[in-house]
Amino acid sequence: MSVAANNVDDGKILGNRLEKLKQKTSDLNEMHVDGAYPNAENDVKCQELKITMVQTGIKGTKSDGVEITISKDERQRYTVSCPGQTVAAENTSTRYKAQFDATCCAGCPLAGQCKHASGRPACRSGGAGRYYFTDKDYQRKQRQANIYKLPPERQKLRANVEASVPEFKRDMPGGKVKVRGNFKTIIFAMISAVVINFGRIVRYLVKVRDYIIKNGRICLVAG
Repeated sequence: MSVAANNVDDGKILGNRLEKLKQKTSDLNEMHVDGAYPNAENDVKCQELKITMVQTGIKGTKSDGVEITISKDERQRYTVSCPGQTVAAENTSTRYKAQFDATCCAGCPLAGQCKHASGRPACRSGGAGRYYFTDKDYQRKQRQANIYKLPPERQKLRANVEASVPEFKRDMPGGKVKVRGNFKTIIFAMISAVVINFGRIVRYLVKVRDYIIKNGRICLVAG
């Protein structure tokens, strides 16, 4: 559990907790988050800690351009693909550049939608499209694609925090804690979490008891 001021970005909070989460749960290798938590710094940390971040929501506006994918081989060389072609990326002074073939671009049916040349249509008459990117762009695209590598039944996993937040805020005037200061807030949050979990355990045990009374037995299946 982490307590932070309400003006701290969610991604920063997660970034400060990633190493501690890995220490507490050493077998952590996959983490599902919504669109508020991922950022470039967390991508690097997750890569170092060997954690696959699965992003269930995307921040920003939906792109109406041509989909561009970036791949990296075992020799750390990038290739960039669009629906019409695949090219090797070149190093520039500050980033990477993919120079698409002019012949393919000229006859591409998606030329009017392609926007990867300085904000203008990349597949325009008289020139091939160019796509510039950095290592962070590659990591971001990889993270956003992780969810599609999972089977359909695992693409909608949720922590169901929507149910926990109202329980935490219960009896809080205006949704604000009744104590002041970071330390007191941490203690308050931890005690509240203990109470909430005990309540859930009791309700679960009551359901088990009622089931046994009604059916005479219970069968627990692991898995």
